[in-house]
Parts: sequence; C-alpha cells; structure tokens
Amino acid sequence: MQNKFFVLIILSSCLISAKKKCHESFGHSDLENQLKGLNYERFYFASEEKLKDKLNYYQFQEMVTPVTAPKNKELLIPIHNIHFMQHNCRYRSRPKNGGYSVLENARRLKDGSIQIIDIPPIHIWRDSTGKIWTLNHRRLAAYVLSGSVKKAYVVWVDPEEVLLPKNLDKWDPYKEGRYLEIIDPTNGYAIIIKQPKKF
Repeated sequence: MQNKFFVLIILSSCLISAKKKCHESFGHSDLENQLKGLNYERFYFASEEKLKDKLNYYQFQEMVTPVTAPKNKELLIPIHNIHFMQHNCRYRSRPKNGGYSVLENARRLKDGSIQIIDIPPIHIWRDSTGKIWTLNHRRLAAYVLSGSVKKAYVVWVDPEEVLLPKNLDKWDPYKEGRYLEIIDPTNGYAIIIKQPKKF
C-alpha cells in the first residue's frame, strides 16, 4: 500500500512537471512570434510573484538636477537622445490611459498601420549636464521596439513638474538610463530593450 502511495506521488509530480514544461514551451514560442522583427536585447520568463517584486523594487539613486528647457527647443528629436528615468515598466498602460500594449504599438509602428503622429508626444526634460530623460516610458519603449522610428514628437517639461512626487517616484535608471525592462506579470515574461545607437 505504501509503495502504491509513493508511486502515485511520483506520477503526480511528473504530470505537473510535464504540464509546466509544456506551458513554458508554448509561452516561449508565442512570445518569440510576437517579437519577431522587433528591436530588443533579450527576454526571459519568471513567476508572477517574482516579476511583481521586480516592479516594486527600487534602488535609491541620487536624483540629477532638472533644468529649464532650451530656448530653441525642438519638438521632434532623435529617440537615441532620450534616456529612461526608471529601470522597468508594465507592458500595458492603465485602462484610464487607454490600456494599450507596448508590443501591440511596436508591431503597428513596424507595419505602418499607425504613425508617430497617432501617439501622444513624449514628455521629456533635461538635466544640468544636458542629458534628456523621458516621463513616458511605454511610448518610448514602443518606438525603440519597433526599430522603425528614428524621431519622436516631444513636449518639454519644466523642472517643477519633474520634481512632483508622482514623477520623482519614477527615478531609478539602469546603466545611466540606457536600458528598460518591460514586464508582464500576468503572462510571466519580461523584455529588455536598449536605447538605440545614433542613427
């Protein structure tokens, strides 16, 4: 009787393991298909709990000093000049902001079904060294992922707005703002993108 009990436990474990591997294999293949032709560094799968923990994790870094926008400010600038001020973001915006997906917008930009004029401009600011940062990470991420967008329409933000708590809370750049992790806890994956090189 005891031997049968152990056999059942082993069989159950094997079934769970096989089911998990099958799910992971399907997820990997599905994501690869969605990313085909897009511009990204790499992607990985992890548990929903781990990904949510990553979204809530912040490593303190001293805030740089925002300064007033240049007098002759351009309203269409190369995306390789814009840095990410946070190290990760969710893959989808909140419903009140449209609920759009970074991947969906990137694919539509790639195939030409939408243009940059169809997406709201990116709010940006510059620091005392002249470096430019974004407040709208999903929009910039979609541009970078598409691989087809060279310039973005922008709105320059005053230092007072940058220093609002809702924006200061975003400050947590990775490698000087050159990388961003797009996280989808529900489907259990993260995509890492890198600021494009100068075109």
